[in-house]
Order: sequence, then structure tokens, then C-alpha cells
Amino acid sequence: MAGLLAAIEASAVNTIEAGEMSWKCRKITSAHLARVGHAALAVAQGMDVPTNGEKAEEESSEDVMAKIAKSSPAQMETMAKLKDAVVDAGLIGVGDPESGEFTDVKVCMDADDANAKQGIIWVGSIPSAVSDAIFTEVMSLSTDGGRSIQRLRSFRERAGNTDSAGPDRETVR
Repeated sequence: MAGLLAAIEASAVNTIEAGEMSWKCRKITSAHLARVGHAALAVAQGMDVPTNGEKAEEESSEDVMAKIAKSSPAQMETMAKLKDAVVDAGLIGVGDPESGEFTDVKVCMDADDANAKQGIIWVGSIPSAVSDAIFTEVMSLSTDGGRSIQRLRSFRERAGNTDSAGPDRETVR
């Protein structure tokens, strides 16, 4: 039984290499996702997730820039906060890829709370490319490789106009 529990726990943690370091990421819980849930929904609506073994189509940099240009400053701020919150919740260690040794780390959202001697780093001090890789890995671990996002999108599509104040079906009395 202990081996089974260890396997379950190991499936919730993964190590990636980015920026010449190893970064230990964990699956974030429903409580973490709820904390950033409104932003997660915004991300899920904008993501094109491949289905049933299809390959994702590469977007040109012009397409990506067009999407960014259409976003409001409030949407961009929400997206940045989502990324920071996911990195904050999901990063648990930093290591040397050569020696394999890891240091436990906590990430904080406020620069004033950072204390490197105590293993607390500010999310803004992580290089952007590394932060992007950590965010991607944590979201992949937490959403079953994107299958959760697919389920969310299919539900929202059936719901019709999600911006309306009421249901999209006829009132029965």
C-alpha cells in the first residue's frame, strides 16, 4: 500500500529544467485554483486545446500579438496575476541539475515578504522564461494535461451565452 501511495504522490510532482536550473513543480489543489479561478476561466476560453491526439497548431507571433493587442489592460493584469499565483502555488523546489540536489522554496507574491536565507523568493525575481515554463508545467499537472480545460470548454459551449444574466432556454411556468 505504501508503494501505491508513493506513486500517487509522485504523479503530482514533476521536475523541469529551465534557465540552467531544475525546478520542482507540484500539482496545485482545487483551493489554489479557486483562488485564481476567474482568471483561469479567462485563460481557458482563450486556449486552443487539441483533442483526441490532434496536434496543436502553432500560432504565428503576429497572431499572438493581435490577441494581446485586443486585450484590455484589466485582462492583461488578470492574466499576469494568474500566472504569478500559479507559480506561487506550484513551485516547491530549486535544484542543481548536475548534482541533483534540491532546496525547498516558497514563493511569495509581495517582494517585501521575500527572504532568500529562509528559502522564500519573490515571484517577480524568477526570470520570465523560467516562470513561463513553471506555469505551463503546473497547469499541465493540475489540469490532467489540458483535459480538464477541454471539459470546461465543452460545458461552457453547451451553456450558450455565458455573458447573459439568465439562462439561455425558454422560461417554463
